This record gives sequence, structure tokens and C-alpha cells, in this order.
Amino acid sequence: ISSSFDCGQTFWVGDNLGKDVRLGKAVGVCSVWAKYGSVIDSNLMEQLKAFSPPENLQKNVSLDPNDKSSPKPDFTLDTFSEILQILS
Repeated sequence: ISSSFDCGQTFWVGDNLGKDVRLGKAVGVCSVWAKYGSVIDSNLMEQLKAFSPPENLQKNVSLDPNDKSSPKPDFTLDTFSEILQILS
């Protein structure tokens, strides 16, 4: 595969502010929050609660983006296709 992408411009993309965006910030790369992946349907959340320990739910639920203590991504994606706008 051939690309003109500069590897010095590294993007860390993830759907969890607490884990993914914080890690991208910590390693000094451009952090991209996939906001579309952080929304969990309430019915699915109930099913998840039925078999997942509470500490796992707490650990894996994304932080509130409006909370001042939440890490701030360099970019936010509402849909996956928006990544093309960042890369162009």
C-alpha cells in the first residue's frame, strides 16, 4: 500500500475519553474521540449489567465530555467517515 501520510502525524482513535483519549494525550499523539462509539442503548446496558461486574462497567463507561476533569480530544468524530476530513 502506498500513501503520502506522514507517520509523524499519528492519530490515536478511540471511543472512551478515560482510556483512549487520555492515553493518546499521555503519549503525545493527536487524540481523536469516536463519540459515536460511546453511546450505549439503554436496553443493551441492562443486558450488560446482568453479566458484567459493576467495576468493569464503571471502568469501561466513557467519561462525561462536559466534565472539566475529562481529557479533551484534539478532534471528535460523530461518524466514522469524518476521519477522512481529519486526514485530508
